[in-house]
Amino acid sequence: MKHYFINSRSALNYVFEKSKYKDLPKSILLPDYICEEVIDFFQKKFFKISFYKVKKNLEPDLINLKKKQTDNFTFILFIHFFGYPQNIKKFKNFSKKRNLILIEDNAHGYGGLYNGKELGNFCDFGISSPHKTIKGLYSGGVLYGRFKNVNLDKYHPNTLNKFKKLIKMKFPSILIIKKVLKPYINIQARSYKSLKIDDFSFDKLKKLNINKLKLIKKSYFQSLSKILEKNKINIIHKNYNAKLNPWFLIIKRSKKYEKKLQNLSKKNNFHLITWPAKFKKKRYKKINSIKKEFYFIDLSFTYDGYKAN
Repeated sequence: MKHYFINSRSALNYVFEKSKYKDLPKSILLPDYICEEVIDFFQKKFFKISFYKVKKNLEPDLINLKKKQTDNFTFILFIHFFGYPQNIKKFKNFSKKRNLILIEDNAHGYGGLYNGKELGNFCDFGISSPHKTIKGLYSGGVLYGRFKNVNLDKYHPNTLNKFKKLIKMKFPSILIIKKVLKPYINIQARSYKSLKIDDFSFDKLKKLNINKLKLIKKSYFQSLSKILEKNKINIIHKNYNAKLNPWFLIIKRSKKYEKKLQNLSKKNNFHLITWPAKFKKKRYKKINSIKKEFYFIDLSFTYDGYKAN
């Protein structure tokens, strides 16, 4: 079953504050290739965190994972990196043997199918972030799973513009304005509230022809692949099919063709991106050791300021 939130962190917030999982011990295993926002979320929720290694092919290092002492952990999260499916069966077997609750993160590939079933639906519960792969949404996060009576306050993105007009009128008082605007100005603040997706984005998602979108992206993937392969640039996930809805085309980074790749990006008008964005906090420095291995090209036309570094 699908439940719509403003983003996937807002969905997780609901799970750990209002669902049947809220009173369980707060401890989780996370992959060591991950964005800072996810780590921040779990730290602010006072989770004990341990990281398992991810290999250069973006699959989990199962040897490292099996060595982990998991007796004191409750949850394990795995990611379908950039919308390309992981080996779900292996994760399910591991979590079952270790008595862990398995969280399926498909934030990078909303609507992608695996064996005819939508990614996010294979484990105890799952999340996705359509706003990352579908252009023009104000918000958009999905929670998959058996959750009853999910009653949420609605996110109103247009509130900001309304209050900007009030500010110009110098009414009401600045203190009142700041108090009301706070959850709308600060993205992080919104993520720690369980808010329902806004009406505009929900309506757009409902009307979206996801299969047509997948075909467009597959065509773009194929045309880019031909250009890159012609220039002997190594692409990961060559067997991309029309049932998936990936965020990025993934390129193996190499000094051999660094300049060539930069020139191709200008000539063919695509952005080279590194993911995740550079961490602001020094304590996360050891995480994401494989980040330097890849470049990405946005297949979703949702480029939002990521830069290659």
